[in-house]
Amino acid sequence: MVGDSPASNTASRRSEAGFPPSSPESAVPGRGSIPPSPLRPQATPQRPIREAGFFRSLFDLSFASDRVVTVSFARLIYLLVAIFSVMWWLIGAVILFAIGGNEYLSNAELFTVWGTLHLVLGPIGVILTVVFWRVALEVTIALIRTSQNTAKLVHLAQTSGGSRCSKPEEKA
Repeated sequence: MVGDSPASNTASRRSEAGFPPSSPESAVPGRGSIPPSPLRPQATPQRPIREAGFFRSLFDLSFASDRVVTVSFARLIYLLVAIFSVMWWLIGAVILFAIGGNEYLSNAELFTVWGTLHLVLGPIGVILTVVFWRVALEVTIALIRTSQNTAKLVHLAQTSGGSRCSKPEEKA
């Protein structure tokens, strides 16, 4: 039969076992090929790691370091803080001027002065609030990334049979 040669049997066994087809040179014994061994670890195709969804990460009760909501929503949190800070400043000024315009209050002009001060000095508070939240978010993200990178290093050390850190030599 045509397909009963040793080379074709080897090729069919290799394809059945999930190995890539070999070149014709490797089918000849003694020509630089290493036959597959069940004891030798074979490369397995890696599946791409999927990002966990927002709701899956949000309700992850284990608080796994690879499913962190903060990093993905830092921009949104920062934007909301900036918008609400400006709104708080403007609404506060409007309320103070509205109270100051009330003719039935005995201290109405005091609220007008407070409204003017709030309108003039309010942006300083807005800027300080936005800067504080920016720094807080950056520190939080840096801590999360440090944790994730440390976890990767530990995993690499464990899977590669990692050489353990030796104690520093003591000097007498």
